[in-house]
Amino acid sequence: EIAQEASVYEARCYEYLGQPDEGLILIRSVLSKKLYPQVKAHALYVLSVFQDGARALKTLAQIDLTRVSPGRKGRIYQRRGRLHCEIGNYDQALIEYSGAAAYFDEAGDNAGVAHAYNNRACVYRKLKRYDDAHSACDRALSLLPSGDPFEANFLDQKALVYLSECKFGEAESFAARAVAFVDGTDRLAVLCENLCTLARAYSGQRNHSAASAAFTRAEAIVRQL
Repeated sequence: EIAQEASVYEARCYEYLGQPDEGLILIRSVLSKKLYPQVKAHALYVLSVFQDGARALKTLAQIDLTRVSPGRKGRIYQRRGRLHCEIGNYDQALIEYSGAAAYFDEAGDNAGVAHAYNNRACVYRKLKRYDDAHSACDRALSLLPSGDPFEANFLDQKALVYLSECKFGEAESFAARAVAFVDGTDRLAVLCENLCTLARAYSGQRNHSAASAAFTRAEAIVRQL
């Protein structure tokens, strides 16, 4: 069982290396073998990571959830929520994220619960339910351990809600904190996103020189990446 799990994690590594084609080949090879039920569930989840939209949801539907631990169920529900959000099924996405939060809570994973709430905030923002979005953001930030690597993403989400409300001063405050959190680290993609949010907050306040500087810096990061 451990050897089978190792093969699944090896396939997942290709995602982090930016080599999805290789990961897809390997995970399909793993799934062609006779697997322990819990390993097969994990392998199907990883296969879905290399797929998009309806195809990924179809793969996740094959998982026997009775064979899965609460923590892994949380990740499956989280993945389903993200996929439904991407294709515009926002109401279903909220349901999936609620399920994710419940299973992460059962597993004692506060960070997982925080991520589920942060994702719910994104859906509420898209639905223009800004009070709900702020509530979900605040809940997520309160649950996230101090100094967690994803804190910048959570702060950026809060800033994006304020941007959607055209509250640019408040957006600047949270976006600046997000930028400061990852500035000087190797998380350049996150820094780029945070800089763009900050630039939009500056632009909304007609602080065009600061906005231009932030966008220029983000562009430089994109070229570097």
